[in-house]
Amino acid sequence: MLKLNKLSYTFGRIWALKNISFDLEKGSFLFVTGPSGAGKTTLLKLLHADLFPKGGEIIVAGYDLRKLPRYKHYLLKRKVGIVLQDFKILKNITVFDNVALPLVVSNKTKLQIQKRVRAILRSLGLYSKMFVPCAELSGGEQQRVAIARAMVINPKLLLADEPTGNLDKKLSLHLLKLFKQFNAHGTTIVLATHNEELIKRVNNAKILYLENGQIKDKNF
Repeated sequence: MLKLNKLSYTFGRIWALKNISFDLEKGSFLFVTGPSGAGKTTLLKLLHADLFPKGGEIIVAGYDLRKLPRYKHYLLKRKVGIVLQDFKILKNITVFDNVALPLVVSNKTKLQIQKRVRAILRSLGLYSKMFVPCAELSGGEQQRVAIARAMVINPKLLLADEPTGNLDKKLSLHLLKLFKQFNAHGTTIVLATHNEELIKRVNNAKILYLENGQIKDKNF
């Protein structure tokens, strides 16, 4: 699913990531952890082709991202969902329309969209908010909308950057349960977190520890 070889990225003169190398097989559950500024968010954005690597090799879901033209990035994003800390939801439209957007872009039928969106909103406790504009939601609810939008495409790979950061413990554990269910059905999960309790609750999870843009430790 993932193959990284000496992957590097810089912000000006500052190394955000340097010589990152690892392989991750399909169906894995990987936690990326480490202190703030370690490079976790940068790594996830590179895996989603939101940033272009400055050096090394990066292959995601069969696509060599150093060779994939920008106009073909939609092919990758049909297979890869992402939840970022800043959510990037459209606040002036409803919960339903936000979550439906990736399916609309993929030319799914209205029936397929209705069925899939309603199911994912129900699983995330957002069903009653379906037609509420996102601007009227709390921060935690907006975060769940972003998660729903990433999950609704049934991704082969799901990337999540601190997805429980604005959620209470009960909702955090419920969300982790959903991630584990997706993983049990074959979705590869890459989840960046500081939350050690979450890591302990996933049996056989792989762990990648970043520090100062480099791999400090890993258990696979």
